[in-house]
Amino acid sequence: MQQTPIWVPILVASITAVVGTLGGQLLSGFLTARREREEQLREERISAYSNFVKVSQGNLKRLGVKQWEDHADQDREELGEAWSVIQLVAGSQEAREAAEELYEEHMEILDQLQNARIRDGEDIDSGYTNAIQNRRQAFIVAALRDIGNSAGA
Repeated sequence: MQQTPIWVPILVASITAVVGTLGGQLLSGFLTARREREEQLREERISAYSNFVKVSQGNLKRLGVKQWEDHADQDREELGEAWSVIQLVAGSQEAREAAEELYEEHMEILDQLQNARIRDGEDIDSGYTNAIQNRRQAFIVAALRDIGNSAGA
């Protein structure tokens, strides 16, 4: 029976240690990069969601104080931009759909107000603002679920 030279187990142990260390570092780096990307995307979602809520609230306030007419085009543009960002970064279908429903509700109400020729200073049916508030609240709940905060859910 031939005896294995002493250097073979030492070499195998050394190679195993180097490969294990490098593999661990590569895996650790990959996982760290992945966590950083996920956190960055989460921050982008939070920013997009809060901007959409802010723009929606601004539009709602103008309806409430009867000063919507001069800002209708701007409201459409701002809300459309905020909504399009959500379509890109939303992490759940629920949040995406809630944003779309809120966006469509705003657009429909602005169309109805223009078609009815309601002018600034005239009374606006509270059903309009209530509908937006309900859609807005549903979006907030969906957004909170999506970012992992169940406080509103």
